[in-house]
Amino acid sequence: MPSEPAPADGDPTSFREKARSWAEKHETAVRVVKAVGTTVGAAVAIMVVKHVMTQSVTEYADDDQDAKDKRLPPLSDT
Repeated sequence: MPSEPAPADGDPTSFREKARSWAEKHETAVRVVKAVGTTVGAAVAIMVVKHVMTQSVTEYADDDQDAKDKRLPPLSDT
């Protein structure tokens, strides 16, 4: 059951033509989906960057503590 009648010349409509027609009819919805997708993508990217930065800071703090533990005790003057 096609949603649209067949073209006047009787040739089947290509997928590209159907997609273009649908996008023109639903232009606002397409824009909203693009905006939501961009926003979600940016939010995920920010969360990943924060996570990586937190992991890096924790890792460097652990490395710094390890370095302090490995230092030689101070030399005595006696």
